[in-house]
Amino acid sequence: MTIRSVCEIPSDFAHKNPRNSEGAFVTLEDGRIAFFYTRYNGEHGNDDDTADIVVRYSADNGETWSDYTIVFRGPANGNAMSCSALRLKDGRIMLVFLIKRRIKGMDAETDDVMDCRPFATFSSDECRTWTTPRCMVRAPGYYVGNNDRLVQLADGRILYPVAFTTYVNFGGIDFVLRSDDGGAKWAWSEDWMLPPRGQASHWSGLQEPGVAVLPGGALMCWQRSGYGTQYKSFSVDCGMHWTPPIPAPEFASMGSPLSLKRDPVTGRYLAVWNDISPRWGVAPASKRWDAFRRRLVVAWSDDGVAWSDPETIEYDDESGFCYTAIHFLPDGDVLLAYCCGGHEKGCLNDLRIVKGKVPPRV
Repeated sequence: MTIRSVCEIPSDFAHKNPRNSEGAFVTLEDGRIAFFYTRYNGEHGNDDDTADIVVRYSADNGETWSDYTIVFRGPANGNAMSCSALRLKDGRIMLVFLIKRRIKGMDAETDDVMDCRPFATFSSDECRTWTTPRCMVRAPGYYVGNNDRLVQLADGRILYPVAFTTYVNFGGIDFVLRSDDGGAKWAWSEDWMLPPRGQASHWSGLQEPGVAVLPGGALMCWQRSGYGTQYKSFSVDCGMHWTPPIPAPEFASMGSPLSLKRDPVTGRYLAVWNDISPRWGVAPASKRWDAFRRRLVVAWSDDGVAWSDPETIEYDDESGFCYTAIHFLPDGDVLLAYCCGGHEKGCLNDLRIVKGKVPPRV
């Protein structure tokens, strides 16, 4: 798939905008496309630095984009980040993002911790106004939901996959939040998706899950891992119960997320991830934490099970590409937005929107 850049959103450390990242698209009734993302406004752009949720609009199918406007300001002692957007079946637009707040230690010898929980808000007037964001989980903790992860099933159920860690152990265990009343109340799936056990267990566990509906109605949940591939679980009861996670060798990766979505026009599935399979014959050239995010690839599937060979759309030995948002357009084009920083910056600092053509079936 050939892509071309339609919008570059670079960081600007000099003006306290050290990072732009993790966004999601939605199409409005008047044809405009809204792109929500996380705009950091602190010193460094770390995951716990101050940040807001902002939006840009395109009135020409993603060819050009407006300047940003702030949608939700993050708290002074934390941030708002990592947003998902979805047009619901009742016509409303749903926006979910994480709110992080720093919790002070009980005494001088106790470290501060970050509380991180997903919040949901809704617009009934095409993003002009929003309801007050409401927390989707009641218990404190560190709940990570990636950008562009909201799914609504044919029966109206809304799903939002989450990785949970405690304040003292960052090994992720995954579950799926579900709502059957339009996002007013949320319940947890009956099963946790637990990481492998034994000597090969990785400290990060399973993180950054996503969900897709397969032909026939079964669900697949994939999870980032430190074991050399994505992992995957399945549900046949609309997300209530999940099979134990197993490796997904079709998505070779290490400590980086997968994005996967079905094209509503063609019915084909698009997967985007950082492929580390031996086919490329290239090992990471540095020991930077983002060394496994150098190559961004795409693959296509008719059933979500058998995939085409991956095709590189970005590669730079000194950059990283990750946290992709996917948005299909009615004319056969697709928009992707992903982090693209590198060289003297980290891979999460800069953001890029690209446009490509959905290839025909072979």
